[in-house]
Amino acid sequence: MQINHTRIVISFNGEWSVAESLKELCPSAFPSTVQVPGLIDLARPTFDEVGVESSRRNYFWYKTTFSSPDVLPEIALLKVRQAKYGMKAYLNGNEIGEHPYNFTPVEFDIRDHLSQPGQENELIIRLGAHPGLLPDYIVWGHDFEKIKYIPGIYDDVELIFSGGPFINNIQVAPDIRNGLVKVLTWMESEEREDYALTYRIFEAESGNLVLEKTQRVERHKPLITLNIPNARLWSPDDPFLYRIEVSSEGDSFSTRFGMREFRFNPVSGYPKLNDETIFLRSTNICLYRFYEDELRTTQPWDKAWVRKLLTTIKDMQWNSFRFTICLAPEFWYDLCDEIGLIVQDEYPIWYGAKAEDFPSTYTADELAKEYQDWMEERWNHASVLIWDAQNESVTDVTGDALMKVRGLDLSNRPWDNGYSPPQLASDPIESHPYILQNFLGRKPEAQGALYPYLHKKSIPDNGPSELYPPTDGGIYPNPIVNNENVFLWITRDGSPTQLTKSIFKNLYGETSLTTNDYNRLNSYIFNRIISYWRAYRTSAAVQEFCLLGYSRGMETGGFTSDNFVDVNALKFRPYYRDYAYNAFYPVGLLINRWEEYFQPGKKISIPIIMINDEKRDWRGTLEFYLSRDKEEDRGFRVYKTREKIPPQGSIEFAFDLTTPENPGRYCLTAIYKDQNETIQQSYEFAVDPIKRLPGQPAPDLNNQFIHSEDGELMEAEN
Repeated sequence: MQINHTRIVISFNGEWSVAESLKELCPSAFPSTVQVPGLIDLARPTFDEVGVESSRRNYFWYKTTFSSPDVLPEIALLKVRQAKYGMKAYLNGNEIGEHPYNFTPVEFDIRDHLSQPGQENELIIRLGAHPGLLPDYIVWGHDFEKIKYIPGIYDDVELIFSGGPFINNIQVAPDIRNGLVKVLTWMESEEREDYALTYRIFEAESGNLVLEKTQRVERHKPLITLNIPNARLWSPDDPFLYRIEVSSEGDSFSTRFGMREFRFNPVSGYPKLNDETIFLRSTNICLYRFYEDELRTTQPWDKAWVRKLLTTIKDMQWNSFRFTICLAPEFWYDLCDEIGLIVQDEYPIWYGAKAEDFPSTYTADELAKEYQDWMEERWNHASVLIWDAQNESVTDVTGDALMKVRGLDLSNRPWDNGYSPPQLASDPIESHPYILQNFLGRKPEAQGALYPYLHKKSIPDNGPSELYPPTDGGIYPNPIVNNENVFLWITRDGSPTQLTKSIFKNLYGETSLTTNDYNRLNSYIFNRIISYWRAYRTSAAVQEFCLLGYSRGMETGGFTSDNFVDVNALKFRPYYRDYAYNAFYPVGLLINRWEEYFQPGKKISIPIIMINDEKRDWRGTLEFYLSRDKEEDRGFRVYKTREKIPPQGSIEFAFDLTTPENPGRYCLTAIYKDQNETIQQSYEFAVDPIKRLPGQPAPDLNNQFIHSEDGELMEAEN
């Protein structure tokens, strides 16, 4: 039980009884139990055919009991944060409300149906067993890659007892330039013209009181401004949080917030956090796909596991991530606030790049209701800095809907609108430059698979600029969020997915690749492509896809996959951790050659691009080594230089290299140190007098390592 002055919040999380039915008639027996929050597949004994339409059932029924308080309060509410698919609730046999939405919270007034003080109450919540039971205007989380849509109460359930006037919600909007916060308070009671409210702000961790103020607030003008002396800003580097408590005569509402502001600069195309440029290095979490993963049990509701997952994001040098086609349980966002992660929160809408595929039954007015409820639940989180209306869909509906509600957000956060037109110049466009999907049905040319696409500077362009162009025929000048790329997934067991089997075949020929080969090639190409997109600074954010999702074998049609080999222990696949860490390190390097074959003894230039995401100078020594085969053996140093990169700047330089006379495969590796870190980037190519197509390997002569004519180490000093 949590007590905040006059408000009492009782958690209903825990074990509930559960039953199924074909008709909308409550069963008399509840033979199974299930954890709340969670999904129905966790029930014991289990139910068959869960997550798909089945002749066995149309509904699941959840039941629990609780005692009425000794004194009935003025306000008694039942809050269910998230449940699917379609909810109806009953207390002591009386219907207390219905909620058709699957991703937003609801509060039911239960006071008039409570039993007498001290007596037992029976609470029953009915859920649809599959999305097909929902009204056709309700968003249900369509995803081309999902097989199962598993119902359940998958976020917290709470009982709220309070006096009046009841505080329904507050919104805290920081003004960092002036050290102020705007506080907007919604009161449930409309019997008065004004209210006396007390505002207290504390440091969240220490509990130290920062300010206290009592003020009368008019019902029709519930916005006030509070000054925070010496305000400490929230950022990924310093995720400092405050807590605000607003109290009326009989109620108290408390929430955390951070002093931060975020926007995209439409001129530079880069994000600004607290008026300073920040380059977003990111990943994706596709939680709803993980919900149907065969290894998923209770992990999404295990706070220790989720904290470890989110801490891993920071450990991998990512400062942000996108919830893609999903929203998470509320405590995930609390942890992001604490750990210091910028969240792009995406509403679960995905219907693809054809406008005719978007449901004609979805309307802007109805969708705006869902968006508003979603925003009101999330807007005080310091971490939530980008609203994302949808994924990869072409429609006018989401743009119209978001414009109906964006003014409710006093922080004026930007909106991503998928493949549909951005609504403001400062909104980002979504781009998914999946280069390797070009090889689903064809083989690359002799220069190599990536050469035609990456040998010169490219602007990510497979987002809305191409699929939904402006009427004047131009492209959108908006900041670009490059939030999916590469397209070379492998499963957790180290085999290609349904989508990538033919790509590996076309890139590497008919020869059999081992599990180790798949793991290493996936990570190597991932590193090269991510390093490319970062190096040219064409994107406001570079996000890999994806950290967490499902992983299915060929027999069940898995298209994508996450990056783990052991999802319980959160252990990455072989090679992935090092290659991804190096690709996303704040001081990045790109060896900017993309040919895969060279003639022996040919003098070639090796262009280098280095970037510095940090707000300080970077100075360091770089060494380049050439070795036979892969970078496991460092080989011989061929170039050494000292360089300086200005804060958040970049540099370019080049050096000459003569390719070896002996045919074979070679690896050029760059190694540089940053404080205690050693960062490594590599470029692999073949030397062969015969120009061969990829998949036709050069002869492996097993020659000794490369030496200059006099047998000394090849080295060039800058």
